[in-house]
Amino acid sequence: MEKSGDFRAALEKYRAALDLDPSDAVLRLNYGLALCRLGRWQQGVAELREVLRLDPNNAAAAKALYIALDEKDKPTDQASKEVPQ
Repeated sequence: MEKSGDFRAALEKYRAALDLDPSDAVLRLNYGLALCRLGRWQQGVAELREVLRLDPNNAAAAKALYIALDEKDKPTDQASKEVPQ
């Protein structure tokens, strides 16, 4: 769904999957990235931090968190939605 650009549908699927397995770091990473792509930076940051709590060596989450922290502080019209794939 994300590949087709339907981030809202992907977000719902990730949320449902996380309800079944909240400790899955890969699902949580994808959920956090989808939140960021929708401009929901604060929620995305919280999810990415949780990924790093679950998997401290997750380089993709660390990179995404770095970008998301920078983006969340920009005015809405300047936020780029450029988060890693």
